[in-house]
Amino acid sequence: MSKRILAALFILLTLVLAGGGASVLKAREIYTAKWYGFITDTADLNKGRNVTADQIKKSVAGGAKYALVNGIFFARYIELGPADKAAPFAGQQVYISGSITTDSLTKGGNAVDNAISAGGVYKIDISSITPHENDGIY
Repeated sequence: MSKRILAALFILLTLVLAGGGASVLKAREIYTAKWYGFITDTADLNKGRNVTADQIKKSVAGGAKYALVNGIFFARYIELGPADKAAPFAGQQVYISGSITTDSLTKGGNAVDNAISAGGVYKIDISSITPHENDGIY
């Protein structure tokens, strides 16, 4: 009987290490919150708020993604999706309500497909956006 238990544990360990059993260990967590910041794009992050809505939309048309930046993130950003919800607010300071889905064991290092983009950047699934006054903090 102990040989069967050892064999079963060996098989389980092999599956986990090979990635085949990794889905058994993963638990998706959805974080719903409200964020604030300035909507720009991933190609123009170094420009801060010195970028126009037209420049942002042109960069997105060329392959960049909409992104939210603020004083808390500093050099970091959060990608936004879907793009059609972010587009009308390009170049504006906003509040965004939405959610981020992540893998609870890795907390983003191996998050689920729709929650994290290549390179390990979180992505907010937008439910609503409202502009707020330009207070210079973003």
